[in-house]
Amino acid sequence: SPGIHGGGSISISSGAGEPSGSLTMKTGDTWGFHDSGEISISTGNSPDNGDSGDISFATGPGSYAAGDISFAVGLSSSSVGGAVLITSGFSSNNNGGEAKLEAGA
Repeated sequence: SPGIHGGGSISISSGAGEPSGSLTMKTGDTWGFHDSGEISISTGNSPDNGDSGDISFATGPGSYAAGDISFAVGLSSSSVGGAVLITSGFSSNNNGGEAKLEAGA
């Protein structure tokens, strides 16, 4: 419930080892003329002069090669394929966020 106390945290991690464990997040399959489920990741609102939280996707460093981050949409066998949309933030004082795509050196 809302109040002056901080909210709780949730941490989900796989086990360490050689190799370390994997972590998969997936909705269930469907059949017939039904849609599969959605996965939504978002931060909470901060309406009273605070910042909302960040969402970060990162791979760990590797002594041989760093891991990849891949975003892909599924194919459609009879209609339209999915889209990839990246939108920067809106600001009421005309100072919206940037959308950047940078390659490593």
